[in-house]
Amino acid sequence: MLQSGFLGMRDRERPTDEEIAGPLYVIVLGSCACLLISCILGYVINLCRGARGTDAIPYYNWVASTMSISDYQLKPNPRPEGM
Repeated sequence: MLQSGFLGMRDRERPTDEEIAGPLYVIVLGSCACLLISCILGYVINLCRGARGTDAIPYYNWVASTMSISDYQLKPNPRPEGM
């Protein structure tokens, strides 16, 4: 009886590391290339729009805001009224 898909994997040998890492390598390399291209293109576009300094760097404001803790962060009241 012929089996297909994952059920047929029992009859064959295990895929080698190269067979598994090959597609993963292509995906990771492609993702890094897309990120690099978007940063370079975004920087050039922002420079053409007149942004200078850190305002011209794509994703800078987003990364800076996610990495910092707000001074106005809500904190619990140590002595609530009525207690």
